[in-house]
Amino acid sequence: MIQQCNKNTSKISPTIKGKLVDQVAFCMRDISDMLIHAVITFDGRIDYAIMKKAFRLCFDAEPITGCRLVTNDSQFYWKIREDLDEIAACFIKETNDIEFDINKFLTASIDPHNDSQVQALILRAENDTLCIKINHCIADAGGVKEYIYLLADVYSRLLEDNNYSPKLNIRGDRSLRQVANQFNFFEKLKIIRRSLRNLKSDSFYLLHSIRIMLQLKNKKYSHYRYWSLPLSNQDNLDRKILIYHIPKDQFCFLKSYGKRYNATVNDVILTAFYRAFFDIIKPDPNEPLHILTTADLRRYLPGNKGGAICNLSGFVHVNIGRNLGKDFEHTLIKAKNCMDSYKADYLGLGDFPSFVLFKLLPFKWFQKVISFALKSMMVDEKTVIPVLTNMGIIYLQPDSFKGSTIKDIFLTPPVMFPPILGIGITGFKEFITISVGICGSKKNSSIIKNLFDKVVDQLPLSV
Repeated sequence: MIQQCNKNTSKISPTIKGKLVDQVAFCMRDISDMLIHAVITFDGRIDYAIMKKAFRLCFDAEPITGCRLVTNDSQFYWKIREDLDEIAACFIKETNDIEFDINKFLTASIDPHNDSQVQALILRAENDTLCIKINHCIADAGGVKEYIYLLADVYSRLLEDNNYSPKLNIRGDRSLRQVANQFNFFEKLKIIRRSLRNLKSDSFYLLHSIRIMLQLKNKKYSHYRYWSLPLSNQDNLDRKILIYHIPKDQFCFLKSYGKRYNATVNDVILTAFYRAFFDIIKPDPNEPLHILTTADLRRYLPGNKGGAICNLSGFVHVNIGRNLGKDFEHTLIKAKNCMDSYKADYLGLGDFPSFVLFKLLPFKWFQKVISFALKSMMVDEKTVIPVLTNMGIIYLQPDSFKGSTIKDIFLTPPVMFPPILGIGITGFKEFITISVGICGSKKNSSIIKNLFDKVVDQLPLSV
């Protein structure tokens, strides 16, 4: 048993109010396992006893990670666990099949009411691989990265001083309010205007889906919008994380290629996915393909850091039209111009005011609203748009875990249930990792592999 690590834990409130974004994530468990995963590969081994202690200390440092979820018809809140010294949440296992064991751990579910919200597994072979999974109800990709930075810091300090205790983040803000507070009254009016524009636009996918649902009901829906890959949804328990790495030399070329057009690497990758989707799906000529992407709202906060481990992501409904142009360069210019227009107009905040209205609802009714929204989105599986989330760069140095060298680190998105497809992109040093969590892997792996192959074929990876 690990003794209670921090004498100041009595200062922590026994309950933490559930935030609106926590509730949204919880209500989406019917379409996803709602876990975000991290895989860290070391060149050598780490100290398991120290890592286990660091893991335990992080429960105190960021109290939300040491909670269990409590829900009823009217309430949604987090309660600090009283068994943090006893729960088994950080394990070690020797393995002869690293890929199999990584996948087995990452795809195992977490019950937010009973399990630890953060779990870790050290897989020991010739080198160690640290796998972490975090419940999306408490953190998005930005929050997961902040947790990893914290864990690395605590682990490194413990190696120097076994009695080290981190500062407790007792009053850290987890709400969207911390973003709203960065804007003055007139800026908030502009954000509301942006939200109203989204509501009127076809790119606001929820209302577009409701329109399709009504057309189906009234038998006015004359043709399909083929926006989705033909994923099988027969086995949601057969889960797998598929990963593709873009190595350093190819990443450097993508970066220099993008600079020719004043485009980011993200613009280049988005372009490749657009062209790959069109090549595979071949949508109706009258229907543009929508891609839903995410934006880290920490961009609006001082130091690009949230007040605590939390969810701070906004949605961006990307629509560059049906005509992609004759070649990759033409599509890239369209994608860049589209993304530049979003960046210049409060990126990720278009749906912000709409979500805030839900705060007035009791949790029971809040769930009903979200459930209706999800059903309307999936009324016809052929029209479910893909999700492409850039989880950003991981700012760790190779020696951030003192005494060990990081060879590679990447995040993977939640495992989405077909027909929904969620793709994640992570950067570390000069590498890019593209990953996707799927169900029905026996049937769907080949479909995703084909998509990855098409994306790579589209990417300008060499002269």
